[in-house]
Amino acid sequence: MSTTGWRKSSHSIADGNCVEAGKSRDGIVVRDSVDSSGKLITYNVNSWRAFVVHVKEGEFDPRLQLCPVEVQV
Repeated sequence: MSTTGWRKSSHSIADGNCVEAGKSRDGIVVRDSVDSSGKLITYNVNSWRAFVVHVKEGEFDPRLQLCPVEVQV
């Protein structure tokens, strides 16, 4: 599979615990940045766009998740 323009998140850290995304004719391809010759996961463009929207909204950030608060009566 021919993939171009691999990009790593600007939030990735030096321990290599991150993924990279690139473009292919089939959509967006994701790989482990440590094992660049390993398995690839391909997403169609619409699925990838929806994922990015949810990331930007903080949906997957546990620091932004609201915890239920018990009300004492």
